[in-house]
Amino acid sequence: MSGAVTAWARSAVVAALSVPARGWEADIWTVRGFAEVALGITLLEAPEAFAELDQALREARIPAGGPAADRLRRLRAMAGPIPAYYPEAIPLAPIRATREPARRAAALLVEFCDEVAKASSQRGAIRVDTSIPEDSPGQLRWGARYRPSPSGLDPAVAERTLPPGLLWRSWFRLPWPERPEFVVVERPARIPVVQRLVWRGIHDGAHLDHMAALAALSGTAPSPAEYGWGLAVAESYAMAVEIGATVACLLNGETAATSVLRKGLLERVARLTGPDITEFGALPELAEAYVVGPLRLLVGDSPGPLLPDALMGPLTRHWAALCAAFPPAAELTRAARELTPLPLSRS
Repeated sequence: MSGAVTAWARSAVVAALSVPARGWEADIWTVRGFAEVALGITLLEAPEAFAELDQALREARIPAGGPAADRLRRLRAMAGPIPAYYPEAIPLAPIRATREPARRAAALLVEFCDEVAKASSQRGAIRVDTSIPEDSPGQLRWGARYRPSPSGLDPAVAERTLPPGLLWRSWFRLPWPERPEFVVVERPARIPVVQRLVWRGIHDGAHLDHMAALAALSGTAPSPAEYGWGLAVAESYAMAVEIGATVACLLNGETAATSVLRKGLLERVARLTGPDITEFGALPELAEAYVVGPLRLLVGDSPGPLLPDALMGPLTRHWAALCAAFPPAAELTRAARELTPLPLSRS
């Protein structure tokens, strides 16, 4: 195993341990981060690097986690017997009630999505472009028009076939090989083509843009955007880009992409308000970041160094132009300014 892989695994484990939560929520968030470290080790085909993760889990003594514990165990099993101290997957229960600013932000996004649906229905039947790219590079190029700071990255594509259920986060900064590289994992072809286009071209593309901006300041791997509070800020930014892309796709007549984006926004809201207990019910801090975070960014609240100014300026200017073209976006902005802020940065 190369020194670069060892250093990455050690740094990734430390980053995954640093979560802005306490108690059971901290355990679940940590296990979720460890599952992404395990996926990175698997993608690097460096099973020896599990020694770093094994040691961390031995010392952390986390007895159980949610669905991520199952992913972690299955990924570890691909490299050999699962150590006895790996956490078990058990049913989850909500950690705490959703805070009032998050409930209000969720209601605002639902109202916004209703306005998008009304405007979209006036444009007729959903149109699907027959020339949709089905490969990651093509999807990222398509999505660049809808991202305010397209980095032009040409990431390495990991095409390793993984058993179902092992892939959650599909963007990484890994030693690939011997040097830090941006890596995306190809999504299964069974996912509808427009959904893959939006996920990769817009959401994952925003994450790559974010990591590229951070790498310009510090070229280390993993990226600060991959774990802990950095991930919460990263998802806030990607969701802000998604909200903007929803309006831009609507205005451009890309009704199929608009529909996928609108449903995606509602799915994030449902993590807070839905009747089913999901993994995010036990991760309220992260779940709220997906909903409150993007609205705070769109009104210009900066989270500090975790989101460089090189991204904040283009984001707010892009959103202002969309607000001028689509009045419900302007109304969303006005209402979002009245939200009681939740923290977007942590010391």
